[in-house]
Amino acid sequence: MLPASTKSLLDEVTSLQLSDRADVLDTLIRRKAEQAVTQGVQGSEFALYGKTKLYYDHFEELSNQLWLEIRKICDDTHVSPYPGCELDVFDYWKQRLSGVYEENRGCIYALLGGRMPKPAFQDHRDRIEQRVKTDINVFFAKRKAQVEKERTIMTSNVYNLSGANSRVTHGNDSSVNTVNTTTIFQDLQSAANEVTDAELRAQLTTLIRQMEETAKTPGFLKAYNQFTSFLADHIQIAQAMAVYLPALKEFAPLFAS
Repeated sequence: MLPASTKSLLDEVTSLQLSDRADVLDTLIRRKAEQAVTQGVQGSEFALYGKTKLYYDHFEELSNQLWLEIRKICDDTHVSPYPGCELDVFDYWKQRLSGVYEENRGCIYALLGGRMPKPAFQDHRDRIEQRVKTDINVFFAKRKAQVEKERTIMTSNVYNLSGANSRVTHGNDSSVNTVNTTTIFQDLQSAANEVTDAELRAQLTTLIRQMEETAKTPGFLKAYNQFTSFLADHIQIAQAMAVYLPALKEFAPLFAS
């Protein structure tokens, strides 16, 4: 089931898109009618076909727009993949479009006197649904891979430390790690300063600053994920930074426990 906070955002954003749909369609129909007059084909089968096609195009464009907005919200809020998340998102997208589908299909029937052109409007919808469903599956497959990558950073090495900036040892050292959260960003920057590659050091500094500036705010989770994504691509740097990751979670109030 989609998180309540995410669904609330989705409702708000998609409602804006859907609220304008009638005005957008009316504008398209008016322009098409003016075009038919200019071409001298008003009232012809050709003009009727053009007007009918508007309903097909309008539904497809709105379908694409809604999926892009839903994807952006899921991306920006870093929705964690869970069993069945793909189906939940697909069902949500489909439900939001159900009213538009019925309205456009009814208009096409009325326009053509009960006839339905080929491909039928339902077939058109089914084709769009299959494509979007595939896009959703790919999106969450990538999200799952990213989560696994971040988890690997945190679990592939065991660090036994004493103090915030002490040595890293492997084996049976029983000392306890204590990271001072009041100086963690300074400690992170000190570790970043040890990176010899100037470009990577600059990127790391920017990511640390973004986390510090968004600490204890909803924006921190995005900054944290960008930071861990960077570490996932630079394992040697990750080994020096991994000790701080558990403590960093304290700065994300919405972090899943």
